[in-house]
Amino acid sequence: MNNLNEIISQNVIRLRKEKNFSFDKLAESSGVSKALLCQIERGDSNPTINTLWKIAVGLGVALGDLLETHEYPLEIVRKKSKTPLIDNEAGLRLWPVFSNSFSPVGIFIAELDSMHTHDSTPHDAYSNEYVFVIEGALIVTINGRSSHLSQGDTLFFRADQPHHYYNPASTTTHFQCIYHRK
Repeated sequence: MNNLNEIISQNVIRLRKEKNFSFDKLAESSGVSKALLCQIERGDSNPTINTLWKIAVGLGVALGDLLETHEYPLEIVRKKSKTPLIDNEAGLRLWPVFSNSFSPVGIFIAELDSMHTHDSTPHDAYSNEYVFVIEGALIVTINGRSSHLSQGDTLFFRADQPHHYYNPASTTTHFQCIYHRK
């Protein structure tokens, strides 16, 4: 989408619907006529800067919200491009594929060597964790309660308590952890 009028049109439509505004309500709150708003939403108008400011104020948004494309980004992260966190004593290698403070979700790829245990400290209050075993076997223990997982199994638990991963298999276990903080 590279036509500015089309971008503005789609943003006004989206924001008006998100705010639950009718044309009449937006016309009243912005001081822009209903007829001009309809033209803008159809992409038939080349609105002035002042008109855009009025619409932004009427919607209670920043001017830039009317001008930005809202295409969802795509990001490929290759495991080999990430440096793993290594705990040799526990036999654990952990790749933080997606993990930053901007998202409540963190995705990690993990490898746990045969007959090794990794003790994890509690995470943020009310956080959750999903563990998916890609290959091998894994025993996850939370508050003395153990869950035995095999290839293809998934476990969900509250991660704000100590939890332990143990690989009872004779080979390295490959698994994925998806962490969600509230």
